[in-house]
Amino acid sequence: MLCAILKAWHPMIGVDLHIPWPPGSPNPAPAPAPYSVCAVMGGLVPLTTRFTTTSFTDGLAPAMLRGTDIGMMIPHIGPPSITLPLEMLLSGSKSHFGASKTIVKDQFGATGPVAVAMLGFTNLNLNCGYPLPTPFGQVIAPTTHVTTVTLGDLIAGLYLMAFDFCLQAILNKLGSKVGEWMGEAAGAIARRLGVGALSRVAARQMARALGIRSGIGATQRALQAASRARLAAIIENTKIYGFAPIGVFLGGPLGISVSAARDSDGQQVFPSPVDRGVEHLGIEKKSDAVGEAVDNYFNSPSVAELPPSPPPAATSTPDASVIDAPDGGVPTDAGAPVGGAPGDVPDTAPSASTAPSAPSSPSSDTSGSAAGAPAENTSGGDSGQTPWCPADGSDPDTSGGGQ
Repeated sequence: MLCAILKAWHPMIGVDLHIPWPPGSPNPAPAPAPYSVCAVMGGLVPLTTRFTTTSFTDGLAPAMLRGTDIGMMIPHIGPPSITLPLEMLLSGSKSHFGASKTIVKDQFGATGPVAVAMLGFTNLNLNCGYPLPTPFGQVIAPTTHVTTVTLGDLIAGLYLMAFDFCLQAILNKLGSKVGEWMGEAAGAIARRLGVGALSRVAARQMARALGIRSGIGATQRALQAASRARLAAIIENTKIYGFAPIGVFLGGPLGISVSAARDSDGQQVFPSPVDRGVEHLGIEKKSDAVGEAVDNYFNSPSVAELPPSPPPAATSTPDASVIDAPDGGVPTDAGAPVGGAPGDVPDTAPSASTAPSAPSSPSSDTSGSAAGAPAENTSGGDSGQTPWCPADGSDPDTSGGGQ
């Protein structure tokens, strides 16, 4: 089928799920909330995008390649949250569908299938989200630039999207656990550095040092609350933001990582551990192999087409032009209607070659005998028998009989 090619100016509109942390609240919300997102495929900071530099259509619009990611700074509109800047910094929206028969070159010199709108003129991107990424990024592709897409391309794209979904979900869970461990470690370090909850005696001594002579109890309680708030802020902020630099270093299928840094030859300067592992597994090559196998199977001449062709009509009659009439009658032509042409009145007269049946009552003498007199035997046979009458209505043969 034909699908539109994704361009740098095509918009992505979708919904992400994130857990908001309302400003001033000691804890984040218990459940994720929806955030509306919108960005063009070219991205505001094109570090993770893949686009052509020698092929342009629709004016000067470059085409995108499969695997392009809008990347960082995707605007998020939703409930206020102190973690929103971090989520925008690490945001991502990735296109997994491409046309294997249309290979182009990106800005780094690497080749790959051109990105397509798999639903014809719309495409589903895999967007960032927590605790799970969300495949709700809809790319709208109004263009006359289309290319051929096969069933194998669809299978390959679903393969890649499913793998990235699972991998990002695992990394999100791992990041949450590591953030909790880092927060506890940060709290222990802060306590050793003196950032801890002040005791009652220490708070009174601090109040006297500040020159407070009256209301020492209230000042002591305020100082204790402030110290507890500082310690809690250190712990919670470490849980939230502590894994961010580690996540950027480890890498992942969505968003920015150290793998985005390229040299003059387009090679990654610091490939992240996750990116190296994915390349070692050959996930992209395996997805292409699966798609090619699907196409080869359905294009093989040994595979029966569905639905199968209907069997030919049976023609086993010896002579279809002649149909025997019932009861030994005269055969009729199969090509003509049995009742003749429309509007014709069928002939009900008996055939000349067929003898009529004997009448049910004795017939009168055709020689003009008086009424009521017995019929005269004109055939020379026994008296009382009915003479034979010709079918043409003429007088019967009187030879052999007298007046």
